[in-house]
Amino acid sequence: MRRLARKGLYRLFQAMLTLEKEKYGLQYVPAEAVGYAVVCPLYARSYAEEKEVAVFTRALLDRVRYAEALKLVDVATLTSVVRGAARGDRRAMESLLEVGRGLTPQEVEKIFPELLWDFQHYSRSARGEAPSGPGEEAYHFYKYAEPLPYVGFTDLWNNVAIYSVAG
Repeated sequence: MRRLARKGLYRLFQAMLTLEKEKYGLQYVPAEAVGYAVVCPLYARSYAEEKEVAVFTRALLDRVRYAEALKLVDVATLTSVVRGAARGDRRAMESLLEVGRGLTPQEVEKIFPELLWDFQHYSRSARGEAPSGPGEEAYHFYKYAEPLPYVGFTDLWNNVAIYSVAG
């Protein structure tokens, strides 16, 4: 999954977001957009719409990462499903959307030591310039958010999935 984000497969994640909306009716919003709404609701809305694919991608990557770390999914099966999704297989995309769905903060807390190790490992990696353009937004989230110490989580409020980062 991370490789797909790094390669900037924007259309794949856009298609998966469309499928997510069909099945669950959720709109993905970055937590900072909620704060922007206090100052300018119109700006907050346009900001949230602009970032939705990137926020969905980040939330999905985290969910899959947490499920894998908690051993809720077999790595070989997950790899096969990801390959199918990358080829455009709708059933594989639907399966991938179910990975890690419903994880609680208490469950994610169990893997904090592993997340800390990841942080220490990735923080040693070099950073280049941020890519530009909307098609590379998911890659930007991966490359620049991933090395920082954080745990991302999605809070549901009606049909809005507010993705926030604690770190």
